[in-house]
Amino acid sequence: MKNFIRKQLEKLGINLSRSAMTLGLTPLSDIYTILNRLRPQNNGWELIRIGATGDGGYLIPDDLQGVRNCFSPGSDLLWDFENTLAKRYGIKSFICDSTDKRPPNLSELQDFTEGWIGPATVVGQAISVGDWILSKNLTDSDMILQMDIEGAEFLSVLALSETDLLNFRIIVMELHFLEGLKNRWAFSLVYQPFFDKLLAHFDVVHLHPNNCCGTWKYANVEFPRIIEVTLHRKDRAKVTLSESKIPHVLDSDCVPSNKPLSIDWELISPKGIRR
Repeated sequence: MKNFIRKQLEKLGINLSRSAMTLGLTPLSDIYTILNRLRPQNNGWELIRIGATGDGGYLIPDDLQGVRNCFSPGSDLLWDFENTLAKRYGIKSFICDSTDKRPPNLSELQDFTEGWIGPATVVGQAISVGDWILSKNLTDSDMILQMDIEGAEFLSVLALSETDLLNFRIIVMELHFLEGLKNRWAFSLVYQPFFDKLLAHFDVVHLHPNNCCGTWKYANVEFPRIIEVTLHRKDRAKVTLSESKIPHVLDSDCVPSNKPLSIDWELISPKGIRR
């Protein structure tokens, strides 16, 4: 099985050493490095909330001039984000999910595709983000990607070409199963290549813990299992990056009845590391 997975990853340009395929715990230093790369930065753009208060609403930079299209895989009957983009900015959204998850009362500015997003297109099973974009015959180089696909985000992004990736100005993504960072094999197999690919071209401008599913712990680290992260393409930055203050005033808990979650960034910063 490991050889099969290795071959599939090599097709995506991910080469793993034998040691990376060894089961065990990820070194603490690697965990700290990844988490600190997710610390939100101020790039000079004000953040605005698009969508509902609570689940279905996200903070993004107020950099929407010239944006005409949004790709939004994973709707689960919610379309507050896409509806706000349409009504406030005239932005069209392409939504993809199973038929039973189709949001009701879609307008002409919402295009629904039945299916699931995955790393490769398999007829009747999944469609890749790249093939989905290609099917819409767009020429945009500045779009939004809003992705919530229950863990399929990692391999789906790894399979995305750099050209398609850079056609997105703003990416809002819900990241799942972050407790898997502790597993050395999963870290090398999926998480590190995923974050390296994104963060080479995008700055993290906001991060919000989803309080639906609690936290995971590793040494002195405690971190949410699910986070909502907003990325802004590096060429859009107005100023030299500086650390943002979080939580943001526009943040809202996804599950009001659950305990709010917070992240102690100082504890997991280099000066806070306890080995």
